[in-house]
Amino acid sequence: MLNTIRLDGQWQFYADEEQKYTGFLPEQACFTDTVKLPGTTAQNKKGKGGAKPEDGCLTERFPYKGNAWFRREVEIPEGLRGKKMQLFLERTRITSLWVNGDFIGSQNSICTPHCYDLTAYSGASALMLTICVDNANYPTRGGHMTSPDTQTNWNGITGEISLRFFDSSFITSARVITDAKTREVTFILRTEGTINMLKAEGEWVSRDGKVQDIPAQILTVNRASDGSTRAAMKLRDTAPLWDEYNPVTANILLRPYGSQDVTKVCFGFTDFRAHGNAFTSCGRKVMLRGKHDGMIFPLEGAAPTDVESWLRVMGIAREYGINHYRFHTCCPPDAAFTAADLLGIYMEPEIPFWGNIHAPEEEGFQPAEQTYLIEEGRRILETFGNHPSFCMFSLGNELWGSPQRMNEILHYYKQKESRILFTQGSNNFQHFPNIQPEDDFFVGVRLSDNRLIRGSYGSCDPPAGHVQSERPSTLHCYDPIIHPDLSDIPEGVDGTQEIEIQYGTGVKKVRVDQAAGGLIPEIPVVTHEIGQYVTYPDFEEIPKFSGVLEAKNYEIFRERLEKAGMLAQAKDFVICSGKLAVQCYKEELEAAARSESVAGYQILDIQDFTGQGTATVGILNAFMENKGIVTPEEWRGFCSDMILLGIFPDYCVTDKLDMQVKLRYHRREPITDGKLRLIVERGQNVVRKEILDVNINGQGLFDLGSISLELPPASKVHRIRVTLELGDAQNTYRLWQFPQIDMPKLEGSGNLIVTSDPDEVKQALSTGGRVLFLPDGLQNRVPGYYCADFWCYPMFRSISESMGKPVAPGTLGLCIDKRHPAVKDFRAEKWSTPQWYEIVSHADLAILDGTGLQPIVQMIDNFERNHKLGLLFECKAGAGRLLVCTARLGEISDRPEVRQFAQGLLEYVNSPMFQPTESLDMETLERILK
Repeated sequence: MLNTIRLDGQWQFYADEEQKYTGFLPEQACFTDTVKLPGTTAQNKKGKGGAKPEDGCLTERFPYKGNAWFRREVEIPEGLRGKKMQLFLERTRITSLWVNGDFIGSQNSICTPHCYDLTAYSGASALMLTICVDNANYPTRGGHMTSPDTQTNWNGITGEISLRFFDSSFITSARVITDAKTREVTFILRTEGTINMLKAEGEWVSRDGKVQDIPAQILTVNRASDGSTRAAMKLRDTAPLWDEYNPVTANILLRPYGSQDVTKVCFGFTDFRAHGNAFTSCGRKVMLRGKHDGMIFPLEGAAPTDVESWLRVMGIAREYGINHYRFHTCCPPDAAFTAADLLGIYMEPEIPFWGNIHAPEEEGFQPAEQTYLIEEGRRILETFGNHPSFCMFSLGNELWGSPQRMNEILHYYKQKESRILFTQGSNNFQHFPNIQPEDDFFVGVRLSDNRLIRGSYGSCDPPAGHVQSERPSTLHCYDPIIHPDLSDIPEGVDGTQEIEIQYGTGVKKVRVDQAAGGLIPEIPVVTHEIGQYVTYPDFEEIPKFSGVLEAKNYEIFRERLEKAGMLAQAKDFVICSGKLAVQCYKEELEAAARSESVAGYQILDIQDFTGQGTATVGILNAFMENKGIVTPEEWRGFCSDMILLGIFPDYCVTDKLDMQVKLRYHRREPITDGKLRLIVERGQNVVRKEILDVNINGQGLFDLGSISLELPPASKVHRIRVTLELGDAQNTYRLWQFPQIDMPKLEGSGNLIVTSDPDEVKQALSTGGRVLFLPDGLQNRVPGYYCADFWCYPMFRSISESMGKPVAPGTLGLCIDKRHPAVKDFRAEKWSTPQWYEIVSHADLAILDGTGLQPIVQMIDNFERNHKLGLLFECKAGAGRLLVCTARLGEISDRPEVRQFAQGLLEYVNSPMFQPTESLDMETLERILK
């Protein structure tokens, strides 16, 4: 470019949501209002205010759908008149442009800039620009690019708005091909005018601000055999290679000889590849620790286009061990790639699509939409492909249709783009996945109907994952699932069938090929949208939503909780549910780290998702702020490039602790003379401390040793803390040691009645007895469930009901009065921990709505239902006293924690401390205990 005139500032504005003017200009008199651009209509407070409060997503203060007209007169400096001229709109929707009343054209990319050639008007002293932006008539639904669940369907123009001027000979685009081995750079150029030679000079740039000059070179421009225009540049053999540890990029200025025009090109020497079942970067094996991203920015309602904003959020993600971003059906602006270049993050944008891709001969083929999507993908690759962080690309999310057609599209892209790895989509075909010849890597949740490679699933998508359905341990590994014994796989079934599936927030029917055995992948496997463990919404966040979106959903949830009489517990619910969610995430992420065949994962999410029913699944809130449930250091213990893994079958032990120790290691440097410190503490006492030598050269999963420890005999419950330390890496496991006791006889004596008979309870209470009630089951109940709920209860409740499948329990973990004498000696935390797994899983949780009872052990319900749920509670009734435990302890009497828990209950009801304060009338009690 020769020069740029920025068009930031005030523009005339006309709101045309009814789209009265489409394809022709409004009268000048219509432009009675003004806005500031760049910006959105919502940021300018234009639109119909007072929108109906949403409970499934954030509520727009100024929703706007239709045409938005922007008008401005621009003076052209005399020295720039007659030059090549272009209008550049960095980020917008569907635009139509008029200059001096003449229609210029329309563009419809929602991911890449709109560039209009205005050279025919560059001789004028002034131009009247009129731009219509339409956010109602997209060629496709747009995925999370236009979704109210994420960045909203905003209208306006964001990022750079400018007139760009060029000399008679200039470079219109430069595609950069780098060779990390030879340090050679090839510029594939599109040019106008005659260009035979270029002057190239620049600098290396890093996040820490260090800059190193790149000496100037004179490059010869040649016409290659394929017809392209090329120029080659050789850099020093010591030129830095780009990866997550050395995110150094080059900024090169290319100036054609005889021209004043300058083109800035940014790139890095990257070598990101798929090698067998692993990813490598510059020859080093990489494990992707990914974050799902839908570009959620609640204050702006649109993705920012400045680098600093992206450095902030991506820098936070890096603090939590993230080295990979997967953009769900969306592509971020250039600033996000620039920030990722500087931070060393491997980026995977997607075409903005969530639907069916059919072949032309198939029913349902949408030629116009498919053509648009293919072109949008091409534009994304051409616009952002020079960024070294742009390593991977996907056709969309959870696609259905023709695998062969998807393969053809991948082939089309790969003929044009060799720098990036491609996949047909994220979790395509769900229960019936496939791998196509052009797939460089696979992203999914299962390899056949029952070969699951994720720890959690919606209730409509059985079977459940191992985190949901198995006793907490650290044994689960995906390797035998990804590469099973072929003799154990049944033969496939020929033909097709129609099935009903969960699709987005609803249900659809699809036809699939039957293949019972599923896939045996020989390419890298990335596990899709893992986690999704719910934490209770934090109502203290409500004032933070002070921008274009307001948290009416949170206000609705707060009102529901207040109506249920539990608002005073709201903060406890946040912390207790959050602590359980962190446990579930730890178990899930460590399972992936223990699996050599897993090349990466994409967490959904470390950040709350503001839509689809409101999914508060993050350890960080929607603003990427810490919720106070886990520190970055604790999280990095199981989400980093160096993870120490303790492997053992059970968190509840009696007399012995056996633990194997492994290391998932992906740093560049070998470990020489490393010292693994293994510390076992019981309470405040260190019972074992070992130091093991560690020498590792390479990346992957390594055995470090094991420990077998006879624990000191226990006469009470002890907390066991196992700490693993190696260099700056640390991971901690908390176990519980229980005494070796027999299951106490659950029977009464004297004035104490222990019973499972409700009639016997009433009789004993009427005569002033003390009662421990252990019901075999309850009618007015929610089934006990240890794991945190999946994604969002109301969304999956609705889906499950529409599919005729069971609804999930929907609970969010325990909230415990741990100092209460009934459980004090159980050494519980305030929240769920593994010693509760069997107790909760064999319980019916009593619904105590409308009572003043505060359970000793309470299960947190979801924000839609808000039941007061009791696993252990007490009251005065009639003339007596009652303690109710809804766990069926007799079914699990072989477990040491259950025997200890039962003994604690008997000791409590036999003690003077058994003095309930709340009272229930017999009618209410009978309803609860029925």
